[in-house]
Amino acid sequence: MFLVIGMPYSWGVLSVYVRQYFNLAEGLNMSKEQVNLVFPISFATFFVGINAGQPIKKRIGSRGNNFVSSFGICLSLLLAGLCTNFYAIVLFFGVLLGFFCGIPYVPSLYICYQYFPQNKGLISGLCMMCFGFSAVVIQTIMVTIINPDNKPKNATGLYPEDVLNRVPLAIHAICAITLIISQLATQLIKGKKQLPPDLDDYQPLRKEVQVDTKTAYRSRFFYLLILMFSLSVSLGYGVLGNFKDFAVDMSDDYLNLVVGNLGAFSNGGFSFLFGFLYDRYKFKKIYNCMLLGNIFLAATMSFVTENKVGFALYVVLAAAIEGAHFAIFAPFTLESFGSENGAEIYSRVLVAILIGNFGEQLIFQFGYQFLGYQGIFLLFALFNIICVIILNPILPHYVIY
Repeated sequence: MFLVIGMPYSWGVLSVYVRQYFNLAEGLNMSKEQVNLVFPISFATFFVGINAGQPIKKRIGSRGNNFVSSFGICLSLLLAGLCTNFYAIVLFFGVLLGFFCGIPYVPSLYICYQYFPQNKGLISGLCMMCFGFSAVVIQTIMVTIINPDNKPKNATGLYPEDVLNRVPLAIHAICAITLIISQLATQLIKGKKQLPPDLDDYQPLRKEVQVDTKTAYRSRFFYLLILMFSLSVSLGYGVLGNFKDFAVDMSDDYLNLVVGNLGAFSNGGFSFLFGFLYDRYKFKKIYNCMLLGNIFLAATMSFVTENKVGFALYVVLAAAIEGAHFAIFAPFTLESFGSENGAEIYSRVLVAILIGNFGEQLIFQFGYQFLGYQGIFLLFALFNIICVIILNPILPHYVIY
């Protein structure tokens, strides 16, 4: 399922074509900023779906949860490809698609933890690797269908009409692929009666400290986790969401695709590496290294924007650190609060991705005219310095077990 639910990340590539497609079809004059709002909208509903996933799984089981999600994703894509109005695309590709992609996120992760209770970091890394690779596959298929000949924009900055007319076909192709993958994933999930007794849903994996949800939500430790997560992940979202604006000339579609795919590969591949390291080293050591990496990136942005190779490596490193957050915060949350309620608590911790994503969108939208890109990235450096301060002298005093 993680090969499917990374779907919202494909909007970064698809949005360029969608904007011009509807501007041409409806005579609109939508700006890039208006169209880019679909991405944070999908993340907002993704978070709503994440929090709906656990209750749905409790009622209808793992297979039922996956079926509801896959049916909703495919229906959203099918209707999005039939849309003749941009605001309908916002509804289907932004609101509904994000919601249905969020539903299986935590339940699927928790199922994997049940089978490998001693390797939570590795399992988180594997799941996040698939999550990142889904964007690579989807983006590549979309660009190949929409612009197979890599036709450039004309003098007015528009793609040829025949290129834009393939947008609905590309969305429907992704819908068909999603249907096949999601149904295969659903069938591979064992029914509850087939699970060994020690892997029954919602049973503690081993003797460990169990923190009830009320205690967790009242603890400062819980809110400090959210604050650190949201502050440090925002730089990665900022780079991946805006690199076409502050980098070298990215007008070539395939150059844009290559850099985006390198970022997605890095996001997934390094998630696996950081998950592997989590099982061998402490959360504090790994997270400190990630924060120092973010500070380095924020301080050196202005030195790489004019070099294509250097900037591609910059995006790779930013994407790696962004993906690593999901590989280490998930198992750390379960170990901090206990596996009995850890999955539900982690679904609340993930409000950080909503805060981080909307935060960086607002910073780039309104901060550019006052700070410029260099000032914005220095602000991101400050965010990570704050996280270093919280992690080392402050957080240990609020551990609740």
